Amino acid sequence: MWRFRGDFTDPVRLTDSPGDDYAGGWSPDGSQILFTTKRRDAGDVWVMQADGTGAHSVIAWDGNQSAEGFLPDGRMLLSDNLGKPEWYLFAPRSGRLERVGILSGIDGPVAWRAATVRPPLRTAMTAWYRWSPTLNSFMRGSVKHQPKHL
Repeated sequence: MWRFRGDFTDPVRLTDSPGDDYAGGWSPDGSQILFTTKRRDAGDVWVMQADGTGAHSVIAWDGNQSAEGFLPDGRMLLSDNLGKPEWYLFAPRSGRLERVGILSGIDGPVAWRAATVRPPLRTAMTAWYRWSPTLNSFMRGSVKHQPKHL
């Protein structure tokens, strides 16, 4: 994954793992990034500091989990796609995991913010882009490709 300034300059590599790193989102204060990694073949949910340091596993169950992003209160929205998709809220401070039954069976993505304030997301075959909460930088994830001039 890469982080860029809002004007598409100054690329900074955030991850360099053997598996693909993608999806996710910024914490409400912009200090952390939630993402999905395939470091052990299946998708697991990890979090890291916005500068790429301190990456660690949040959820690594059997099957394929995906990181959707942070809610404004700091909880993380994630899905488990082992069979029918199930959605969960995870509170990192307390360790509490709560199933979101109303989303059961929905094969994401799920937006939890009003459309007028949701940062733009551009999806392509090999890359995605998400703006930081302050809109002064964005991150780009891809399937093991170097950044290209946009």
